[in-house]
Amino acid sequence: DTTPPICSSGSPTGTLSSGTTSATLSLSTNETATCKYSTIADTVYSSIANTFTSTNSTSHSTTITGLTDDNSYTYYIRCIDASDNANANTSDYTISFSVASAPSNPSGGGGTTPTIDTTQPTKVTNFTASAGDQEIVLTWQNPTDSDYVRTKILRKEDDYPANTEDGELVYDGNEETYTDTGLTNNTAYYYSAFTYDAIPNYSDPATASSTPEEGKVPDPPSSDPDPEEEIYPEGTLLQTPDSFKIYVIINQKKKWIPTPEVFETLGYQWGNITQINTATLNAIPNYEDNLIRTNNDYKVYLVVNGIKRHIPNPEIFLNYGFAWDDVVDVPQATIGKYTRAYLVRESRQEAIYYLRSDGVKKHIRNPEIFSSYNNSWDDIQVISKYEMDFYPESNLIQLSGDNRIYLLEGNIKRYIPTADIFNRYGYNWEHVVTVNKVEFDFYGRGGELR
Repeated sequence: DTTPPICSSGSPTGTLSSGTTSATLSLSTNETATCKYSTIADTVYSSIANTFTSTNSTSHSTTITGLTDDNSYTYYIRCIDASDNANANTSDYTISFSVASAPSNPSGGGGTTPTIDTTQPTKVTNFTASAGDQEIVLTWQNPTDSDYVRTKILRKEDDYPANTEDGELVYDGNEETYTDTGLTNNTAYYYSAFTYDAIPNYSDPATASSTPEEGKVPDPPSSDPDPEEEIYPEGTLLQTPDSFKIYVIINQKKKWIPTPEVFETLGYQWGNITQINTATLNAIPNYEDNLIRTNNDYKVYLVVNGIKRHIPNPEIFLNYGFAWDDVVDVPQATIGKYTRAYLVRESRQEAIYYLRSDGVKKHIRNPEIFSSYNNSWDDIQVISKYEMDFYPESNLIQLSGDNRIYLLEGNIKRYIPTADIFNRYGYNWEHVVTVNKVEFDFYGRGGELR
């Protein structure tokens, strides 16, 4: 499969009624896919920050908030399929609509049209979940907005609630702590907190999760002073004095730069790092997950630019300087929303490899072959030599739709006529890689293997 998903049936369209403050963005694809949306046209898939809330299927939807009267909205959507080649759209699928103007004063008596408040309140800060035995203690700080009324908290067991109708309501009030009791030990719980005003307009969610355990005691509330909110310019590099981790600011969110290989490849300079305290760093929301795994699973994934890469063994994990405490348990839905890494390059090297899901790598010989698979240069993951050397390299190919197998010797392909010859040379059937005609024709033809 080398064809990207085909998008259709986008909605909403046309003009929505006056007073509409939110809408469900939805579309369909002709195959299972993961879709993202942006307000900026011609953004490559891997650089789009917003993933549909409901996706990884053929139907995709997400809630858009903050709509106001007399405004038009356009969203640019790209999707990627679930095949080994991970084909992504290279052009936008567009959904456009508008919200009608508020009606004029019907009296004709010179009165004014009342203004409808559609402004979202500020969300809670420092939202934490601390697990105990069959309970989780939730703490947060309510906003100081003059129109703030209450905070509503919802709970789910498979993913964070996306809105105030998604999940079980566990709290609605204006306190700043709540203990959720009667829970099942060793089960992960996901919470979203929404503030609201008198309309009600709801804030974006603040999220926290934890897993209760038998005999566990919740952590005491933090006594650290509230960090001052500070705006950092786009691209600022941040680090705390007691950690090796370096972050870059993107859209006022912190994005972890996981390895020195990635840091240097992106062109950052070690002398441009700003030191800040831990409380200030923790107050900055994360741009994306970093080291994640599903609940009760040993597989750890590193997420970089919306692409997940399985770290194949503990030795590679530790060789990068990662710590097991940095791994976050997430629901399967969170793992599923990220694209699998399928293009890798060793740090400081030019050679690009296709990486199959089973860990077999194959060298991509030139840009023409690279482009023939609809690959994106932005999807290439930079990895260490230690990790690259772990993956076995394939020199066995077959043309898509053809069962004949060839041995590659440099840029020459040699036909292997029988299974007996294949086995006699000790080749591995699982290392045979299927290629397209562009790549197959690139290799010159040598003599049959005997």
